[in-house]
Amino acid sequence: MSRRGGLLVAAAATVAATAALFPGAARACQACFGAEDGPMIEGARAGGWALIGLAAVMQGAFATFFLILRRRLKQAAAASAAAGGRAAHS
Repeated sequence: MSRRGGLLVAAAATVAATAALFPGAARACQACFGAEDGPMIEGARAGGWALIGLAAVMQGAFATFFLILRRRLKQAAAASAAAGGRAAHS
C-alpha cells in the first residue's frame, strides 16, 4: 500500500473511532431529523429559492443574448442585401 493510501485509511479510521466514541458529535442537523421549522430550515429554504432565482436570471440572460445576436444578424443581412442591391444597379 502506498503512503497516501495508508494516510487515507488512517484518516477514515480516526473519523470512525471519533464517531463511535463521541456519538453526540455525530448527530445530524435539524434538517436531517425532519424538523419543519427553525432558523436552519428557513435559511436552507431561502438559499434554495435564491439559487432557483439565480438560475432563472442566468437562463434569461442567455436567451436574451441569443435574441440580440439574431436581431443583429438580421440587421447585417438586410444591410448586406441593400448594399448588394445598390452595387448591382450601378
